[in-house]
Amino acid sequence: MFSVFLSGLPYTSSEEDVKGLFTEMKIESINMPWFQDSGKSRGYAHVVFENEDDFNKALEKSGVNLGGRRIDI
Repeated sequence: MFSVFLSGLPYTSSEEDVKGLFTEMKIESINMPWFQDSGKSRGYAHVVFENEDDFNKALEKSGVNLGGRRIDI
């Protein structure tokens, strides 16, 4: 399993936004917790990739901007 942890996600982000960061990579699953009362993102996610090459490519994206916030991977 090749998993990364994303932090700094905007609270308005969706799983589709996270997928958009990794369009050229094969994602196995995304675990993105939500606040129960508002339905908004908690600001972090776990993404599992199908292979090590995609995992390494994902690590290189640390520091990208999503919704005006810097994403740490």
